[in-house]
Amino acid sequence: MDLSRLTTTDLTGRFYLQAPGRGGRFAGYYASLDALRPMLDGAEWQAAVTGYYLNVAGDYDAVRLTYLTTTPDLVRETVVAFAAALSVVQSQPPEPPGPSQISGSYGGEEYRFRRFLATYPLIGLDLLAADRLNTRCLFATFRWQVMAARQPYRPHFAGTFERDSPYYRAMPAAEQEQFWADLAHWPNPPQVDWAHMLVNMALGCDWLGDWRYFLQPQPPLSLAEINTRLADQGFAIPLDWQP
Repeated sequence: MDLSRLTTTDLTGRFYLQAPGRGGRFAGYYASLDALRPMLDGAEWQAAVTGYYLNVAGDYDAVRLTYLTTTPDLVRETVVAFAAALSVVQSQPPEPPGPSQISGSYGGEEYRFRRFLATYPLIGLDLLAADRLNTRCLFATFRWQVMAARQPYRPHFAGTFERDSPYYRAMPAAEQEQFWADLAHWPNPPQVDWAHMLVNMALGCDWLGDWRYFLQPQPPLSLAEINTRLADQGFAIPLDWQP
């Protein structure tokens, strides 16, 4: 994905997409994400958008696909054709494209935020394709150990990113440095941090109901304690797991 065409005036809209019959909560989300990969990797999609980002939707069983574009009709045609060919459905009506300031609640740095939003899914898709369980463990421990205790982010993530993400490895050094700065950016503490976007994509959730807990540094939780918070997500972190 070439992000050099991305600007602050690109229109933004959303589709809500699902691969029906492919699992319920969380399992359905990951199945829907996998079903979208051929489109997201395709030349038609990449020509139609200047960037895009991904989050969970529905009852944790669908994907919210937010796109940035100067050619919204081409985006719609691409999604409709792909969905018809591969039996992907629109789980709720799309949000039509229009001008939007995405960064309003996230610090107001519009180009920087858009660039981060268009970068994190390219890394996240690589990580999930390489090892979904490891990725989920990585982000659950990030939230409840690293971020909660205000430890540096890069040592926790960098080894996995280098190993499992071809997109990350191909990024110029300056872009990698900017990504790490953006991942740790939290300009408005009552509002979720920028890392929330990637946590949400990787885990299919984030602990927004516990957000007040994260406003002050907290002792890192043990893996057993984190696993109690993962009970409804269909996985547990092995107690000997290391990032």
